Amino acid sequence: MPCAIGAEALKVPPCQRLKKFAPFRSGKVRCVTVRATHAPSVDEQVSRRQALQGLAVLAASALGPPHAVAAGKSAEVGSYLPSAGTSGFSNFKPDKSKTPAIRSGVINAEDSYRFEVPSTYREVGVANIQSGNFCMPNCAEPWTEVIFADDKEGKIQLMVAPLQKLTPKANATIKDIGSIDSLVQSFGPYITGTNLEDEDVISKDILDVDGRTYYQYESYAPYGTNGTHQVARATTKGKCAFLFVSSASDKQWPKGEKHLRQALESFRV
Repeated sequence: MPCAIGAEALKVPPCQRLKKFAPFRSGKVRCVTVRATHAPSVDEQVSRRQALQGLAVLAASALGPPHAVAAGKSAEVGSYLPSAGTSGFSNFKPDKSKTPAIRSGVINAEDSYRFEVPSTYREVGVANIQSGNFCMPNCAEPWTEVIFADDKEGKIQLMVAPLQKLTPKANATIKDIGSIDSLVQSFGPYITGTNLEDEDVISKDILDVDGRTYYQYESYAPYGTNGTHQVARATTKGKCAFLFVSSASDKQWPKGEKHLRQALESFRV
């Protein structure tokens, strides 16, 4: 059951259980119980509604330049991102103000990450609770950097975890954290949105790209909330562990597979 945010939080009944993110190394979900102390009066409801409307305006203004929001839906990335060397793709590399992790210096703005995005995809806003905006630069839980999606093809997203939660070793490589087999269960909940059973893993590969080791997984999880088809890559750099995931439903996969795999292969940190 997802966390209630903003206006939805006002509708949560007493004793509603809210999920919090768990680190990459654990698929378990911790919960806290929230109890309503009293029913809000009409004046309180109006006051809260006005406050939420104000927050919505601030959130919209924080999304960035005009291309980020257009008629309630972001523009196709091909209309504003530079063209990639691959036909039908655009290059994405975040600027120094793009995400909370970059603005706080947790991820080096000058040497962060990059990947290719299918030009017809649109950027999807990341909720405050998922972006780590409230806890930077000392987030103890994983956060989502960016999401791009196409309704007919699927989505790509980049998630990051503080390396110190996974290993005490500074500047650790992905191999220092664990083997490709031992980490599949740790990454599983973030790849599928629920959990990942061994029989759902189609393939596992260890790749060396530009001198950096990446673990790559492909899975088919019919119960997954992050699409039924997933391809993912994990690596480390600096103070962070990175997990890039391309995913699609059964309906989206035939059309989106080629683009989703290309986006994954282009991912670099």
